[in-house]
Amino acid sequence: IEGIVESLLNDKTFEPTTIRKELRGVLNSTEDLTRFVSRILHLAKVERPEYQLRIASRDVNPIVERILETHQALAKEKNISMEAHLEPLFPVSMDAELIQESIANLVENAIKYTQEGGRVSISTQEVGDWVQVNVSDNGPGIAAEDRDKIFSKFYRGVDVKNKGIRGSGLGLYLVKYFVELHGGTIEVSNNPDGGTAFTINLLRK
Repeated sequence: IEGIVESLLNDKTFEPTTIRKELRGVLNSTEDLTRFVSRILHLAKVERPEYQLRIASRDVNPIVERILETHQALAKEKNISMEAHLEPLFPVSMDAELIQESIANLVENAIKYTQEGGRVSISTQEVGDWVQVNVSDNGPGIAAEDRDKIFSKFYRGVDVKNKGIRGSGLGLYLVKYFVELHGGTIEVSNNPDGGTAFTINLLRK
């Protein structure tokens, strides 16, 4: 943020196109900073021994629909199409705030790591006693050496850093932490035709 502002102050031409571009960079940086601080605070809260989940019986599908709606603008910036395939589901006993944040993080990552013109798919289904939420993309996928580490706190893969993709390394750690607080699991795999698929499994109670 400081570097961009200094660049603007030193720019005597004041070209509107340049100013808009640089201000967009400031906005992106402040959004990243806000997200990082928010996740640090959220992590500190849920890791306290006395923290208790606010459990209620909820349908996952409306949560997914809300997430899709709020991420449309982000997807549109990269001309990424978003598809949803939501099956009728039984309610799940959950803390809706934490599950919403978990799914939103996966959707945000899918958009972030998928190339322009790509595709992000979100689906829900029931398998036995489990409700599954799947977030899939057709991006570059995850390197084999990173797959066992991506849920570690603050971990970011070498390829991600080299490509200059911003992030805190906390998102996936929190997703796994929140899902496991509910007695659920999260799985990750690379799609056969390219891209990555994350699946959240929540037990129906």
